Amino acid sequence: MILEHLTLTLLLAAPAAAAPEVPGSTPGDYEALVEEYGAAVVEWRKAYEAASLDERKAIRERHPARELWPRFEAAADSGAGLALLWMAAHARDKGLKREQAAEVKSALYGRVFADHLAAPWLPTAISRVRMDARSLGSERAEALLLAARKGAVEPYAQALAGVLYADLLAASDDAEKRATGDELIAAYEKENVLVGARAVDFSAATVDGHRFKLSDYRGKVVLLDFYGFW
Repeated sequence: MILEHLTLTLLLAAPAAAAPEVPGSTPGDYEALVEEYGAAVVEWRKAYEAASLDERKAIRERHPARELWPRFEAAADSGAGLALLWMAAHARDKGLKREQAAEVKSALYGRVFADHLAAPWLPTAISRVRMDARSLGSERAEALLLAARKGAVEPYAQALAGVLYADLLAASDDAEKRATGDELIAAYEKENVLVGARAVDFSAATVDGHRFKLSDYRGKVVLLDFYGFW
């Protein structure tokens, strides 16, 4: 339970994913592409629901992800890291078989953790790897989380990668890995979660755009109010 609360807290502490800067384009291009995809999916679903059973197979093969995939790929190649996450999330919609999708996801996450370790949306990528651990394979997911923990610029991203790496080990069928995961979780809770521990540092922005870090207020009383809409 403590681990679940810690993971949620780290995710809430992370800055919201901003629209990526795409060289040779405008920051709004990626968002516009996502909106275009969303609108296309709405129309695709309407056609699918109105179709007969015999027609639905052909409609499934015309999923908008297949048509728009090259444009997301181009956006990613131009520097829009969030496009890598979009492709990882829609690999099966593109029509890839399970094993093919796993290979594609693995490569996409690898690019994220090689080229976007300072991105404000990195915690989202880290949490996606943990959720995709079954399809990626535990060893590949472990390697990706370790890479994120080692290379992430922001402390909260490092912490999240470490926590989810420990969680993945603790859920393993291998007794030795489970023991290691439990030890890592216990050590992390002792250092960062229990009363008297030092909070994980993170950066964020106020409503007027002022950037700050939690550590800027060290020595002062700070009230953190995390909230969200579900």
